[in-house]
Amino acid sequence: NNLNNVIVAPNPYSPSINGQDGIKFLNLTPKATIWIYTNTGERVKILEHIDKTGVATWDGKNARGETVANGIYVYYVTAFTDGREELKAHGKLAIVR
Repeated sequence: NNLNNVIVAPNPYSPSINGQDGIKFLNLTPKATIWIYTNTGERVKILEHIDKTGVATWDGKNARGETVANGIYVYYVTAFTDGREELKAHGKLAIVR
């Protein structure tokens, strides 16, 4: 159980090309939190992932349910092991409409 292999797909995400299925965060631990920010540091959304699929989906909307703008977004994933060791991963994703 670690976050070393977290993948975001598709990246870049384009609803007109990739459809409306959203952006997938893959290879997550059974319980993880995903924080999504603009490239200027404004928090956009927090996703709580709690299941054994290893997959969480972001619909490209902010916390108010509004579709986010084109651009680069930064994500941080955090989780804890059974021994309460904090695991972390981060990266960037792009949205192109």
